[in-house]
Formats: sequence, structure tokens, C-alpha cells
Amino acid sequence: AANVKTTHLRARRALRGYDGSRRPLTRELQVKTRAALERFLACLVGGDVAGVEALLAEGVRALTDGGGEFVAALRPVRGRDKVARFFLGLTSRIGAGASIQPALVNGLPAVVIRIESTLPKAAPRVVLACRLDDDGRIAELWSVSASRKLSALARE
Repeated sequence: AANVKTTHLRARRALRGYDGSRRPLTRELQVKTRAALERFLACLVGGDVAGVEALLAEGVRALTDGGGEFVAALRPVRGRDKVARFFLGLTSRIGAGASIQPALVNGLPAVVIRIESTLPKAAPRVVLACRLDDDGRIAELWSVSASRKLSALARE
């Protein structure tokens, strides 16, 4: 019983910190997120390094999830320069054989990128979502390609 109480206390503290940093989901946040994501993708496609870096917060973090099924970064990519180089490198490897479709994931705008690639262990589709900081810059980017985590998209 004592162990359960300790675990419960720690979980409540962790959730209090999590809830404190969350921003309420509003129409304004959706519009800002969609605009930032569209500008980010336009800069990536155009190879605009300065544009990509300008959209990213200083301490930006990118997380990828291939679920062991597809190629993904094993650790979070941190920092404006590294995240920009990471995504620009991915964009150059994908080439013109990709289609981008807007989506709504967890109440916020995201994109589904369908990729026609012959690279080994390359994902056929990736969902890219982001979180903005208070200044409207991208603070986190999530790239999910694991099939079992995208099962809801298959039904749409």
C-alpha cells in the first residue's frame, strides 16, 4: 500500500507539471499552428535554410518514431541548427516523390506525408505535427511513421 501511495504521489506531481505547461486548445492556436507548419514545409521544400531556422525556437526538439519498423532517429534531435539540418537532409532524400495532405491530430493541425521511396526501411507515410512556443515559433516537432500508431489514419 505504501508503494502505491508513493507511485500515485509521483504521478500526480508529474501530471501537475505537464498540465501547467499545456496551452488550451483554441481556434487561434490551431490557426497559428497550421500557418507555422505550412511555412516550415514551404521552406523545407524550397531548401531555405535561413527560413527554416527562423521558424524554430532556440531550444527546439524533434522526436521521430518509426516503431522499430522504419528508419527513425534513435534520440531526440535538439537545437535550431541540428533540427534544421535534420529535416532539410530528410527532405533532400525524399525528393519529389512525396505528397502532403493536411490532417487534424489530437485537435491540432498536422500533415500526412506519403512517400514513394525505394530506400530500405523507408516509411510509406509520416505524420508531422508540431507545438508552438509563446512567441509562435516551433518548439517541438513530432514525426511518426510507426504503422500501429497511425492505424486511425487508415480508417479515414
